[in-house]
Amino acid sequence: MAVKIYGSNRIDLDGNNETFSIRATTDDELNFYKGANTKLMGIDASGQLERPYLPGFHVSNTTNPSTNTFTGDATVLHFDYVNRNDGNWNTTSKRYTVPVSGHYFMYCQVRFDGTTTYNRLTISINGDTAGHWQPGIHNISNNATISFVSLSVSGHLYLNVGDYIEARGGSNNSSGSHQGEGSFGAYLIG
Repeated sequence: MAVKIYGSNRIDLDGNNETFSIRATTDDELNFYKGANTKLMGIDASGQLERPYLPGFHVSNTTNPSTNTFTGDATVLHFDYVNRNDGNWNTTSKRYTVPVSGHYFMYCQVRFDGTTTYNRLTISINGDTAGHWQPGIHNISNNATISFVSLSVSGHLYLNVGDYIEARGGSNNSSGSHQGEGSFGAYLIG
């Protein structure tokens, strides 16, 4: 490893395969770079932190109805359009595998049609469907007198490297369809 100092505002650290640098700007920001121009992180004079490469994903649907129907309340929900992916959203299994341990903010919104009993939406951790999906995040609706229901969940949980999350849902003792409106995502927050 080699360390190079350029004037009073830049330090380069040469690793085996990459060069990283710490640079101070004229507007009092401190920035961390990989290579010449890939900004990994910045801190401004007031202490605000910028991290453009946080792990996370956001998926939604382009088809209506989506590609799945259900006959219970624990069906893995399908999302066919990848809006953002750090490489850890699996389009086949419809799950996100956590690349970095930490607190993640997670959210999901869906619409179910054709149900006649209660509806459930959950963000399941590691495939858990027992005990109301603890310690996941879930929402339940008991309004079965209308032809459709919209549900949403959000919250944050600590996840470990290798944990995975899935959007699961449906209706107990009733069949129905997961419509195209909706999205699912998660981002590391700390």
